[in-house]
Amino acid sequence: MVTPAPAPAKAPEPLLSVEQLRVELPVDGVLYPAVDGVSFTLFAGRTLAVVGESGSGKTQLVRAILGLAPDGARVGGKVFCAGRELTALSDGGWRAVRGRQIGMVFQEPAAALDPVWTIGAQVVEAIRLHEPVSRAMARRRAVELLAEVAFPEPARALGEYPHRLSGGLRQRACLAIALASSPKVLLADEPTASLDATVALQILELLERLRRERDLAVLLITHDLGIVAKHSDDVLVLYSGRVVEQAATAALLRAPAHPYTRGLLHCVPALARQGRLRGERYAVIAGSLEDLSARPRAGCAFAPRCPERFAPCETRVPELYAAGEGLSRCFLSLPAARSDG
Repeated sequence: MVTPAPAPAKAPEPLLSVEQLRVELPVDGVLYPAVDGVSFTLFAGRTLAVVGESGSGKTQLVRAILGLAPDGARVGGKVFCAGRELTALSDGGWRAVRGRQIGMVFQEPAAALDPVWTIGAQVVEAIRLHEPVSRAMARRRAVELLAEVAFPEPARALGEYPHRLSGGLRQRACLAIALASSPKVLLADEPTASLDATVALQILELLERLRRERDLAVLLITHDLGIVAKHSDDVLVLYSGRVVEQAATAALLRAPAHPYTRGLLHCVPALARQGRLRGERYAVIAGSLEDLSARPRAGCAFAPRCPERFAPCETRVPELYAAGEGLSRCFLSLPAARSDG
């Protein structure tokens, strides 16, 4: 008797998939791209960090994923969560997705929490919004959630108001609310931006633990490659709304391919010493990211600030090219680029 060969293991499906997402914002009646053709996939148990300066498109990317683009914006491309397309959802459909399938943690917890409601009332509301449970059962579940995010004296905390809590405790409360309906995807937009270094580290370690224990897919928005190095599996580097580099975190830190990524690494000398920047003088990136309406319409968006630019950069927009173990939107990734320029 011949034993049949086992069926090949099925490749895991991404929990979050973004395809050519584009967000155009109005400035004086004219639409300009704040997010320009961004694509990525995110799997269970993984953290994808999206990194870039303020104005690079990180927050607009998150808002568009959640169907919260600003009034007057034009959104294109597709977003899928667990195989379901989100971009064409009605308002009622979005209410079922936000919180239930995708949780959100904002960078300023004081603004995210209602100042006139107790912490307990806000966690209970988040639970009952998606689950048909009694208020008493929701309160018990709220205590469990606050304990899970390491809130001291969680039962007592139900009666606290946001203004009586430290920034770190407010962010823990926001995490409890985000996880109230057991979403499988968590979006964290600069979750430590308003916290001091010690508390920020505690929140990042808490996110790591929750990711492991709940098998979450985490999209972590940050401007800090130091955070990326310790708290992500993969990295997407944004500049002027476009992906300029994409790779596994370890590979990107070891051998950054794009001049912008190298410039960001220069801002963290300890990381620069670990990668292929040894011996180079640490320097800031020249200039600043232009306002949306003033950005170059031709050529590479980073060319005006790039110390390695050459002829093609001024007139042609680079594609995402294979570079080492990842992708880089830079003509330097093409061996013949300089000679052909």
